[in-house]
Amino acid sequence: MKKVVFVLGIIVIISACKKYEEGPVFSLRSKKARVDNTWKIEKYYENGVDLTAAVLSAEDITIDLTKEGKVTWTEVDLQSGSGNTKTGVWEFTDSKKSILVQISGGVSFSGTGSDIWNILRLKNKEFWFTVMNGSDQVEVHLISK
Repeated sequence: MKKVVFVLGIIVIISACKKYEEGPVFSLRSKKARVDNTWKIEKYYENGVDLTAAVLSAEDITIDLTKEGKVTWTEVDLQSGSGNTKTGVWEFTDSKKSILVQISGGVSFSGTGSDIWNILRLKNKEFWFTVMNGSDQVEVHLISK
């Protein structure tokens, strides 16, 4: 009986420590190690409307984030084939619940070059967040490329 109570207590403690709305509940990898990846868009919502098909048919966007706090944003226009690569920096904010991303040249999900990504899910191969684009809330689901 004591073992059951102990296990239930551990489960309650771990689930109370969940930092991100969509998880994970527990990870052996640090948050920085989970961010460190080359990402591509899997889903894109604006004010709850799924615009994934429109976004993915227009541009191929790759976002490379490193543990050292560097970001490389590459977009290729799928109609013309022309590409654009910009660099910048990122850092955790708000007790690692958000990431401040600053990219040169005004390239970002808000179009300003400076975004705050409010993390919903941060796993090794999945990264979900919301960001404001003016008065519009954008939700982006990235997957490892």
